[in-house]
Amino acid sequence: MFALTPVVDSLHQHILLENDPQAALAAHFQAPEVPVSIEFWEQPALTDVRTMLTRGVSGELSLAERELAGCRANASARHSLRALIEVETLQALVYAAQGDEVLALASLRRAVEPAASGGALRLLADCGQGLAGLLQTLADAGVAPGFVRQVLAVLNQPATLALAAVTGPRRKPPTSEEPAATLTNRKIDVLALLAQRMSDKEIAERLVLSPETVKKHTASIYRKLGVHSRRAAAIQARLLGLV
Repeated sequence: MFALTPVVDSLHQHILLENDPQAALAAHFQAPEVPVSIEFWEQPALTDVRTMLTRGVSGELSLAERELAGCRANASARHSLRALIEVETLQALVYAAQGDEVLALASLRRAVEPAASGGALRLLADCGQGLAGLLQTLADAGVAPGFVRQVLAVLNQPATLALAAVTGPRRKPPTSEEPAATLTNRKIDVLALLAQRMSDKEIAERLVLSPETVKKHTASIYRKLGVHSRRAAAIQARLLGLV
């Protein structure tokens, strides 16, 4: 599926930025001009912004702002709170790199408050140690201090411990004998969108399927997970680490 190539490239760049920034900068990553039409957790435009922040060239920061403005508009149109949290967090880092702490704190507050109510610690922690000072300032001002302390604790831990703190204890993956292990990639795609409370019609449009095919996939998912509703399927999927 060539349409997914930008997402794969973005994920590869994201991993390099976390583990070998010099190699990431040498890779000359650039987000595609046409945004990815399907919403994935990994968004090439946001990875492009992360790359610019890592490079630290002041002349690129205005370009990063334009990238974020487009991502914010797309996230708002999709009503994607997750994406908006990530956009505002990266925007805070861009403002901080430009030396504007007031705007940086305002953007980060717009990310922290909804993230705290939803427990979206990972979205902030994944944006890196550069947030630490801003987060501490927000906590001192009384903005979600308990949640901010959790994020700071993750940022201050070694990478392996930080991963455990964000993801929680590793769950035993389904064995080949368990019904959940027989879910195809397409069914897992459907399941992930079910967990986002999308309707059959919305899922069909997102995955370019017919509504009847989505209904068949949903019925199969219920049967394999031993559930009878969308909410139960979403809960079971999270317990099994499928979404």
